Amino acid sequence: SGLTAVARDRAGRTSSSAAFAIDVRDPVVVSGSPAGTAEVGRAYAAGFAAQGGRGPFVWSLAAGSLPAGLRLDAATGAISGTPTTVQTATGLQLRAVDQDGRTATSGSFDIAVADTLLLSTNLPAGSIGVEYAGSVSGRGGRGPYAYALATGALPPGLTLEQSGRLTGKPTTAGSYGGISFRVVDADGRSWTQPFSFIINVAPALSAGISPAPATLSSSYTAQVGVTGGRGPFVYDLIAGTLPSGLRWDGTTGLISGTPTAVQVASGLQVRVTDVDRRVALTDVFAIAVSSPLRL
Repeated sequence: SGLTAVARDRAGRTSSSAAFAIDVRDPVVVSGSPAGTAEVGRAYAAGFAAQGGRGPFVWSLAAGSLPAGLRLDAATGAISGTPTTVQTATGLQLRAVDQDGRTATSGSFDIAVADTLLLSTNLPAGSIGVEYAGSVSGRGGRGPYAYALATGALPPGLTLEQSGRLTGKPTTAGSYGGISFRVVDADGRSWTQPFSFIINVAPALSAGISPAPATLSSSYTAQVGVTGGRGPFVYDLIAGTLPSGLRWDGTTGLISGTPTAVQVASGLQVRVTDVDRRVALTDVFAIAVSSPLRL
């Protein structure tokens, strides 16, 4: 400041200017590292900064168009909003202009908007000592996906693989809640889903029957008993033939009817299947039909 300019002619006459100043400032430089990925329906934010020059700065889009749902704040240089459409905006650049008209632009950047990253599960109940088969799977975003346990603990004996498969043999019966899984897609997007479901590790399925002897022409019933597993159950007579007059109910495991002939039906066996496809077999049994006792 306080500078003056002096002009002198050939005759030595001089004239001075009014005092003035030269304001020297650093050039305007724009910096920022915006996230290159976004998701439909989830908030996005990126910030830019300007150095040098004389603020405040006015921001504008110098090249490209922001994805639908995002906006640029002209006062701060912040990009924010919630994307509404799957798309990739390429070649984006921001411009900052200071109070003296100096300008600078950011480097070129892209914002790729993918479908919302979500997590789904296929986690049936398990059974003690029986190999478990369940899975979690990602959708949206961009595969391939990686999976991890975010909170809680899996039932003892089970392991979550990187592929999202749950494997192993449960060792302890019970109900296990408070579990959530995290999925990460190929672009680094992540989503952690808390689950209200419970993984039930049911006791092993077993089945048995101890039929009483039957009497000719008298009403008869015998019931297959089941412990463990998880209903509803399906009952199949897989060996032998019932005595004449008796019938088999595959939904209840009940043998009923009125025998019509004296005979012994041996080599009978029942298979029980629960809702999780666990299977148990009864021991081989027989039903003997005899004539009624007469005095």
